[in-house]
Amino acid sequence: MPDFRASTTSRSAAPCFVARPPAAPRSAFALSALLALGTLAACGGDPDAASSVDSDAPVRTGAQLLVSPQTAPDAPLARLRITSPADGDRFAQGEAVAVRFDLAGFELRVPTPTGDDRGLARAPDGQHIHLIVNDRSYRAIYEIDEPVMIEDLPAGTHVIRAFPGRDWHESVKTEGAFDQVVVVVGDGEIDTFIGPTVVYSRPQGVYEGAQADSILLDFYVHGIELGDDAYQVLFTLNEEQTFRITTWQPYLLVGLPAGEHTMSMSVFDSLGEPVESPYLPVERTFEIRR
Repeated sequence: MPDFRASTTSRSAAPCFVARPPAAPRSAFALSALLALGTLAACGGDPDAASSVDSDAPVRTGAQLLVSPQTAPDAPLARLRITSPADGDRFAQGEAVAVRFDLAGFELRVPTPTGDDRGLARAPDGQHIHLIVNDRSYRAIYEIDEPVMIEDLPAGTHVIRAFPGRDWHESVKTEGAFDQVVVVVGDGEIDTFIGPTVVYSRPQGVYEGAQADSILLDFYVHGIELGDDAYQVLFTLNEEQTFRITTWQPYLLVGLPAGEHTMSMSVFDSLGEPVESPYLPVERTFEIRR
């Protein structure tokens, strides 16, 4: 059983790991994040000093995961609800699923204040909704006057999830800003078990130029709590470098070289056991172009 409660682990059995900054990040935002976080762990230091993020020993990837030093603009009134379909709705195989939203306290298709200061990849059409089916990559939704159609769902149970995103794709973590429904396609029984709700969001897609200097890592947690003695999220980069997360907040990946990368996300309970879920673990491939 893996023990993810330890402050630092290393596949190479090194006695400790001090995370060092990558060479001269061009993004001022990434640099400020680096200065704000400092090292992830220190030899002979407090083993709880890096309780929110832990990393394995350095490998060829050479990336670091940093805590974002800036908080996003508050959206305390943001509320999102999936009004259609309803939980338990059944659809014939081949039938498109029309998804309708009720969104309040958050405006779509506008730039997010302070977005220019962050040096992160941004959506050209502004704020949007992240629509996720099962464990697929999210679809950015900018207009909700008309239903959003989901097509070609295979027979079986599917979960539809949604939450608002700022124009640099960071999720709005306000209570009430997330919703999900479970539907079934075909004649089979609906499976209501979906496991703990931890939804992968970023990174995904292609990052070019200065946008590749600091890359948002973000996910959505609903109905559970993270902590040293609670659920924990483990991100694995390129099957080499792992990051243990016990605090739900946005993070930045810095120091990634050009090329294709994979990121997987797993969730573990307080005993270090992987949680059971049809939608975990999840893996994404993204690309860095310099």
